Amino acid sequence: MSPDSTKPNTRQSLARSALAAPWLTLFLVVLLSVSACSILPEPGSPSTLNSPVQTLIPTAMQVTVTLQPTRALKPSPTGIEFATPEPVDLAPIPGSTPAGAGALVRIQPPFSSMQYHIENTWYRNLDAQTRIFVYAGSLAGPLGEQTQQGVVIVRIIRNNHGTPELLQLSTYRTSTQTGAVHITGAVGERLIAQSTNGTTFYFDIPARQFVPSLTWVSPIATPSPRPVTPSP
Repeated sequence: MSPDSTKPNTRQSLARSALAAPWLTLFLVVLLSVSACSILPEPGSPSTLNSPVQTLIPTAMQVTVTLQPTRALKPSPTGIEFATPEPVDLAPIPGSTPAGAGALVRIQPPFSSMQYHIENTWYRNLDAQTRIFVYAGSLAGPLGEQTQQGVVIVRIIRNNHGTPELLQLSTYRTSTQTGAVHITGAVGERLIAQSTNGTTFYFDIPARQFVPSLTWVSPIATPSPRPVTPSP
């Protein structure tokens, strides 16, 4: 092949290189622009030489989540949620009627209707921090229905730094199944309870038992705290 035969090929190569140069330059410019955008810091962040590569996030897509502290619920000492607040301050309950050494009142009892059906309640303060409740009613049946078995429930709570602390919870059944009992009055700490069919029962709180009458004296002396009569 003669030297002159290579000249046309050289001219064609130079022509093609000249045509491709502008497109190559444009491609390099676009590539550098994209690379520069990928390493730009986010708005408001300081730029340092050692900053890692960051991806720009539109401001409208940035979400800030603030976690609020939660307050743990403190269960009641009996594990039962009460429909009405316990009188931890031991102040007289509104609507109370004086009866003997305490007072009668209708309040929401801290029992399920699957356990008892309560008619009314007698209560008094044993001291500055302790209160006794005596609930009267009937025992609930297997399906929560009301039965003829009368009951009296004694419950004592103490104000333990603003929280009711259960000290005693005991149930006493009437000797006969004559219906639910309702406390009608009291002499000192001896309650008078009348059943649905009219039978009268007497419950002595210090002795924790039903007694024959208001004047019956227990053979075993039971010490009783000084009565504190709530204000009406």
